[in-house]
Amino acid sequence: MSRRRRMPRWLSLVFLGLGLFIVLLSLDVVHHVPRPGRARSVFATPHHWSVTAFGLALMAIAPLIAFPRMPERWRLVVGAIASLTFLAAMAGFLVAVPLGPAGRVLLAIPVAIGGIGVFVRIRQLWTGRIPFDPDALDPLEKASILRTHGRPEQADEVLLRAMRNEPHRAPEFQRALDAMRRRRVTPGA
Repeated sequence: MSRRRRMPRWLSLVFLGLGLFIVLLSLDVVHHVPRPGRARSVFATPHHWSVTAFGLALMAIAPLIAFPRMPERWRLVVGAIASLTFLAAMAGFLVAVPLGPAGRVLLAIPVAIGGIGVFVRIRQLWTGRIPFDPDALDPLEKASILRTHGRPEQADEVLLRAMRNEPHRAPEFQRALDAMRRRRVTPGA
C-alpha cells in the first residue's frame, strides 16, 4: 500500500504570508500606492471586504497544509472557515465587480462548484457516510478486493495492520488471513 501524498509543509508559509499580506493590504496597514500607467485591477483600491475574505481564506488553508495530522475536529473547523471565507470572497467578487454576462458566468462557476462541495461535505457529516473515501472500507472488504484483483500480499498487509489497529477484532481478521493463505497454496506444490 502506498502512502497518501501530502503537500510540502513549506507551502503553508507561502499561503500564510500571502494571506497575511492581502489582509494587511486590505486593512490599510500596508499602504497601497497605485502606479500610474499600470493596468487597472478588479477594484480601484484593495480596501474591500471580499479582498479581506480572500486573504483570510489563504491564511486558513495554511494550518491545514502545515499540520496534516491535526485532530479531526480542528480540521473540520479550520476547513469550514477556509471554505466559507473563500466562497464569501468569490460571491463578493461576483456581486461587486462590474462584469458582463459572460464574465459573471465564468466567475460563478467556482462559486457553484465550491457550494456543491460544501453541501456534499455537510451531508457526509450529517449522515456519517463518506462514500468517496477508499479508507472507509472495512478491512475485510478491502482485503477481499485486493485478493480478487491478484494482490494477496497487500491483502495480508491490510489484515495485519487491521489486527494492530483493532485488537478487539483480531481473531476475526486472523481467521480471514488463515483462510486467504489456505486458498493461495496451489495443490501439488
